[in-house]
Amino acid sequence: RYLESRSIPTPAAWADLARPEYFGHIVMSSASRSSTTHLIVESILQDAGWDAGWALILQIAGNCATITERSFDVPNSITSGRFGLGPVVDFLALSGKYSGFPVEFTYAWPSVITPVGIGLINGARNPEGGKAFIAFTLSEPGQRLLLRPEISRLPVLPRVYEAGDRPPDYPKLVDVARSYLPAYAADVSDSRYQMVGALFDQSITFRHRELAAITRSIHDVAEQLRRTPDAAAAELLDRARVLVYRAPIPENDELLSRKPLKTRQQITAIASREAEWARQTDRNLATARAWLAQARERLAAATGASVERRDTP
Repeated sequence: RYLESRSIPTPAAWADLARPEYFGHIVMSSASRSSTTHLIVESILQDAGWDAGWALILQIAGNCATITERSFDVPNSITSGRFGLGPVVDFLALSGKYSGFPVEFTYAWPSVITPVGIGLINGARNPEGGKAFIAFTLSEPGQRLLLRPEISRLPVLPRVYEAGDRPPDYPKLVDVARSYLPAYAADVSDSRYQMVGALFDQSITFRHRELAAITRSIHDVAEQLRRTPDAAAAELLDRARVLVYRAPIPENDELLSRKPLKTRQQITAIASREAEWARQTDRNLATARAWLAQARERLAAATGASVERRDTP
C-alpha cells in the first residue's frame, strides 16, 4: 500500500533501488551488524564486481531514509508503514505478509539461497531423541509446519508445495532458485567479512546523513539537466557521481589481495586503516559538493533562477 499510494513502482532488481523515485523510501540495516545485509551486499559485489558493486550499494544507501541497527528493524519499519521497502531475509517479510500485514515480497536479482542446517551434536545425552527430531523435521508433517504464517520458511520437499492449504502465491523453492547467483563464492565472502562490514560503516553507516543529502542533490541536478541541458554542468555531475559512489578501496588493496588473516589479526589490520578510509570519504564528499554547487550555479545562470543548496544534511 505504501508504494501504491505514492505511485512508486515495485522494484525487481537491486539496481532499481538506485533510481531517484525511491529516494527517502528505503530502509536498510548495516552490513556490519546484520549477516543478512552482509549477504546481500556480498551478492551484489560478486555479481557486479568490486567497483560497480560498491557504486550500486552506495547509491542504494544514499536513497535510504535511514540505516538501522538491527535487521529486524527493516521489516518492522515496513509493516508499520514508516518506510516503503528494504532488503530483508525472505521469511521475515513473508511472515508479515501471511500474518495479514499489507506488505509484499520480491526476490531481487541476484539472490543467494542459504539452506538452514540441522544435525546431531556429538556426545548428545539423547541421541535417539535427536535423530527422531531430525527425521520429523524432514518429514512431510514437519515440513508443512514451515508454511505456518509465523514461520514462513521454504520447505525442501517438493510435494509440500502441492498441499491444498498452501497460500496460492506462496513462493516455491524451485522458482526462488532461478534468482540465485550461480557464481556466489562463500569462501570469498568469508575471507573479507570483517572488511566489507568495516567499509560499509565508514562509507555509509557513520556518514549516512551526508551521503543521503548529496544523493538528493545529485538527483536534483540530474532533473534540472533534463529540463535545461548544459554540457559543462553534466560533466560536473558525472564527476560528482563517480567520486561519491566510488569503491572505498581498490580491489587490489593489500588487505583484500593478501592471504586472509586470522580474525583477530584482521580486525587489528582493519582498525589501523579505518581513520584513513573515513578521511578519504569526507574528502570525496566535500569535493563532490563543490562540483555540484558549480553545476547548480551554471544551471541557475542559464535559467535566471537562484541557487538552492541541498547537498548538506
